[in-house]
Amino acid sequence: MLNRRDVVAAPSALAVMAVPAGVEASLADVGLPTAIRERIAKVVETYRVPTFAYPEPMSADEAAAALALTDADFERLEPLLVFAQRWGVCLDWLVQGDVSGLLPDGRHSREREGRVGGSEDA
Repeated sequence: MLNRRDVVAAPSALAVMAVPAGVEASLADVGLPTAIRERIAKVVETYRVPTFAYPEPMSADEAAAALALTDADFERLEPLLVFAQRWGVCLDWLVQGDVSGLLPDGRHSREREGRVGGSEDA
């Protein structure tokens, strides 16, 4: 049985799996460590308290480990990928602060299918 976290996590899991192995990025290219830490803290704060939609909260140990990630961990990106996949967080938002990945783009999909505006262009 899927819970809300599983459903919400599915798109980010696909995005995480789409990152090619061996991709190296610099924090200068993708975001500042301070901003990433602030977003991790928001995720921790959100998932530490059980709710109806999220009945299994983040454990104190897991929260502490996430908050203790270092700049070296960020440079490797793997810990961020694991965290994003585990908690269903959009990697673009977590690393770059880009909220566009958080918003479903159903209109774009319908336009490609020719359903909006009468356009039959693919």
